[in-house]
Amino acid sequence: MAVEHRSGAAFTLDGNRFRAFSPPGGGGFDARFDPGATNFTASDDRLYMLDAWGGLWHAREEEPPAPLAPPDGGPGPRHAREASLVWDRQSRRLVLFGDRGENDTWTFDGSWRELRPRTPPPPGPGRAVATPAGVHLLVGEQLWVLADDEWTCLLLDHTILAHRPLFDPRRGRLLTVGNTVAVLDRDGFRHVAAVPPTAGATDEMGIDPIGDRLVRVTDHGVEDLALSSLVLEAPRRRDSDTWLGTGPIEA
Repeated sequence: MAVEHRSGAAFTLDGNRFRAFSPPGGGGFDARFDPGATNFTASDDRLYMLDAWGGLWHAREEEPPAPLAPPDGGPGPRHAREASLVWDRQSRRLVLFGDRGENDTWTFDGSWRELRPRTPPPPGPGRAVATPAGVHLLVGEQLWVLADDEWTCLLLDHTILAHRPLFDPRRGRLLTVGNTVAVLDRDGFRHVAAVPPTAGATDEMGIDPIGDRLVRVTDHGVEDLALSSLVLEAPRRRDSDTWLGTGPIEA
């Protein structure tokens, strides 16, 4: 699970121990690995990095990172934490969406390909997570899903503005995390837990499926929340919600 990246390096969490992924070259500044323009994601067995020039790297555990694709012919560089890069297990490919003022979508399964969906999400920074039903994306207050190379808007909800989507694989449910934890069900999002505030906009979050917990990495350390504690109460529909989906996520 990739949960943290700062100073040009990324870390995965194994139990309560971090494993580091450091860019090649050792010490010294390398513009390709500027932390303000690198993006990371993880699959089951490796970590991926889009560098500041648009080059793609990968690394397995205990192996040094190696180039996977050159900058030419791909999406180009993106701002850190403003583009969404995820590994989609269902389609066995990387999916990249957006950036500041951008709403393009790219996939990588050995080579880069730009998708041309009929109805793309709006431009701007987004956060994405892969689920068995496709890649789900939050842009502003809108929830979108990518399936069969097409984007569909599922939900408009101002209460999830600035949230981050996560997927709970044990229960097959989509969560969003901001100042609260919200769970998606047939009636839209329901907020089920408060999240203590921290100072960092660079906090990273992820799901630890083995420990069955939500993990947040802050400047002050690692915090976690048992996913089993997120119990849904009786549905309470808000007039402000516009629910366009069809139900909970299923494989």
